[in-house]
Amino acid sequence: MGAEVGEELIDFLGAVAAATAQIRDLAFFAPLLPALEVSIIEAHPVVVTLLDAPAPQVRLRAAAAAVEQVRLPQLAAERRPLAARLRRWSAHQTPQRLQCVTLLGELGEQVHYFLTDADPAVRIRAALTPASRGDNRATDIIVATPGKAPPAGVHLSELVEAVAVAVGVESFEHIAEAAPPSPAGPTGPASTTPGVPCRGSTPQKTPMVPSAEGGCLTALWRRHPAP
Repeated sequence: MGAEVGEELIDFLGAVAAATAQIRDLAFFAPLLPALEVSIIEAHPVVVTLLDAPAPQVRLRAAAAAVEQVRLPQLAAERRPLAARLRRWSAHQTPQRLQCVTLLGELGEQVHYFLTDADPAVRIRAALTPASRGDNRATDIIVATPGKAPPAGVHLSELVEAVAVAVGVESFEHIAEAAPPSPAGPTGPASTTPGVPCRGSTPQKTPMVPSAEGGCLTALWRRHPAP
């Protein structure tokens, strides 16, 4: 089996576990759940052995799959050792450190101590995790970032989603205040320059921030106002 095929198989096992978690409350899929759960439980020991693979990318793919698998209530006891392993990995300054922080957050572990990390990308990764929702430090990190270029390993689209979903659209005014002022003069279609308004937008009291699609967070705010 080639390395690429093996990695795809690891991803597939994680995807099966993730899909099973998503359909758990859907009555239509209820007849499938017992067989799916058995397959996840049987596959988990195989994935765990790959956590010791010599190639870092294989270990991380296995860790990502294992995180999805241990969401299964029957595998709850496996969450603590997996978290401990991820914490050990995250203590080393390696290119894989960002994903370790992400996986810890997805596992439901506290990652608040990463919010003050020396690496800005690590701070943002920690702020983006579900475990950091409601933490004022995480909110400040997220809303301050769209006004500047995100560090390597962090995509603007993730920040847009975090603002809209994790932080909440009520924080968009806070984001606009953190963005640089809009320059004077006309703007072109769907500007991607920080601080430049979207096409067809009207002057605002607060500046605008580009989204991943080249639009503006402020425009997204208008389309999805806070309840």
